[in-house]
Amino acid sequence: MDLIVTKIKEVQHTYGKDAFGVYSGSSMTNEKCYLVGKFARIGLGTKNIDYNGRFCMSSAAVGFNQSVGIDRGATNPWSDIKFADALLVAGSNTAECHPLSMPYVWGLEIEGLS
Repeated sequence: MDLIVTKIKEVQHTYGKDAFGVYSGSSMTNEKCYLVGKFARIGLGTKNIDYNGRFCMSSAAVGFNQSVGIDRGATNPWSDIKFADALLVAGSNTAECHPLSMPYVWGLEIEGLS
């Protein structure tokens, strides 16, 4: 740990605090995201913090643009799922990868989601 701290301080002394960036994950809990942000801004003193949504969804955005003409999203809102006669999910663990969509898939009426 001492070596890491020393090297971070050396880089920041030479290039400034913004020489470091923090790359976070959007699938982390709110508490973890909060702590990562605090670590970046207070611990490292950097303004450079980003999350994986910008990069991991770029290929999906291209696919959506080419197939349905819209970037980043389904063609309809999640609340329209309840009106579907059938729902096909292929190659996805939707409950794990898109947990906010599952109440719609299961047909649950949750306050604030419908």
